[in-house]
Formats: sequence, C-alpha cells, structure tokens
Amino acid sequence: CTSRNVQSTAEEGVFPKWMAGINSTLNTPVPAILTIMVMNMVYLLVDTSSLIPSFSTVEWLFYAMTFSCLLYLRYTEPKNIRPFKIPLPVAIFLFVITATFVVLPIFSKSSRFSVLIGLAFLPFGSLLYLIRYLYIKVHLRYRGNVARCNGGNNRNTNSQSQQAGQF
Repeated sequence: CTSRNVQSTAEEGVFPKWMAGINSTLNTPVPAILTIMVMNMVYLLVDTSSLIPSFSTVEWLFYAMTFSCLLYLRYTEPKNIRPFKIPLPVAIFLFVITATFVVLPIFSKSSRFSVLIGLAFLPFGSLLYLIRYLYIKVHLRYRGNVARCNGGNNRNTNSQSQQAGQF
C-alpha cells in the first residue's frame, strides 16, 4: 500500500516522475517498491532508536486528527450519505486512545525530548509544503477516484502508465 502512495504522489508531481512507473505485466509500481526498499536498507544502517519515538508521536497525532475530523463531520453533517460508516462509540474510543498516545509521552521525562523533536518537524514540513506549492505553483489535482491497495479499481490506465514509463 505504501508503494501505491509513493506512485500516486509521483503522479501528482511531488516525487520525481520516474517513481510513478507501472509494470505493464503485473500492474505494480516497481520503481516505488524499489525506492522504498532502498530507503529501508539505508534506515537499517543508521541508529533509529531516537527516530522511531520521535515520529511515532507525530503518526499518532495524525490518527487523532483523522478521528477528530470524523467526529466533527458526524456532528456537523449527520445527514450525509457515507459509503462506509464507523460506529460512533468506536470513533470516540479511537480518538481518545490516539490522543492519549500523543499527550502522555510529553509528560514522560525519558521521552519528552524525542517527542518534541518529532513535533518540531511539523512546522518544517509545512514550510516545505508552502515553498513547493505556493511559490513554485505546483498544484495537486483531485482525480475523483482513489487508488486501492486491495487490487481493486486502480487509477492508472494504459495511457497513464505509458506517460509515467513502463517497467
């Protein structure tokens, strides 16, 4: 599923275009898979004992934000038809758990520094986003359908995969 995220991000122009290639026989994003594989091998060469706690808090923060948006939309737009609906108690429970995973490490003396380092990367990433999309004028476009990880309705057609390069 991560390789499809890299592939679609490359299609949108955030990553280099060569990462958007699709294997014409297997219909898999081979360049994205190879890129992820190489990056994982590089991660194995460095000490990740401080990297993992730093960014796991940020990951839990994004999960908490996702569940908070779900609860907000449930409250403000309850009549909307949704193709998939999580029961409200489950959404509330998951929000509380994920928010707890974000807040509790801040109060722990042993992990406070690594958590704050991870949270400090958020403004840095936002700054990079603003530079990339506001000053260079590269805009993401919504295509109306989502790439699926289950081998279902993929976004790429043959013409799109020929534009991105076949492997």
